[in-house]
Amino acid sequence: MQARTWRIVLAGLALFVIAPALLFAGSIQAEAAVPRGVPSVAPLNPCSDCSKVGNFSVSYNKTWKFVSKPLKLCVVFDAKGSISYTLWYVIAYHVYYYLWTNQTLKSPELTLTVERSSCSGSKTTTKVDIGQHWTGYSCSFNPSISVAYPWAVSISGWPSCGNRNQAEYSTGYGKGSVYHQYNTGSPSSFGNYDSRVATFNYPCYGVFASGIMWEGNTSDSYSAGNSSGAKSVCLSKR
Repeated sequence: MQARTWRIVLAGLALFVIAPALLFAGSIQAEAAVPRGVPSVAPLNPCSDCSKVGNFSVSYNKTWKFVSKPLKLCVVFDAKGSISYTLWYVIAYHVYYYLWTNQTLKSPELTLTVERSSCSGSKTTTKVDIGQHWTGYSCSFNPSISVAYPWAVSISGWPSCGNRNQAEYSTGYGKGSVYHQYNTGSPSSFGNYDSRVATFNYPCYGVFASGIMWEGNTSDSYSAGNSSGAKSVCLSKR
């Protein structure tokens, strides 16, 4: 009986010593299976060889002006807000590059001001529909886009690029001369962007405004996507 007790004790001690060793070996194999420098799903650090440069924000203020001869008025679109992001410096397989993550379009405001055809002095319209549209600025840059309601992702025309995926939001208003579309609680975001240090390129996003204006039973429309074009908002490595 005593010998049997000692055998049970020794077996327990062996298991106590071997189990941590097996867990340690398993963790080494798991780590070795993940290539160094490849982005992971970790929310705080996107890759094993990332060095965080910092959290930054770029503000923008873009303006478009349109004169409607049928309505004898001038409308001024003003888009402003900021894009916040986290910048990383990465070494992966002896390749050095920058990585932009958490790119978030914050409080993208759009204002429409109605003026007389001379673009001076206020004028009233019966109603308006206004919208703002976002995607990569260049035709070759098609970022992944994530939006919050009431924004939507659609495929529609972009200046000189044909149809492209873009985030857009349109709103309608009644009689007035100044209209504000605020989006303080509805951010949109773009997917990660990386650029090698040797051939450095900033991520540049584009925005354009559109609108329909009514005066009584007459309307006129404007889209920056078909005339003066989109405006660029470029991030940086700082």
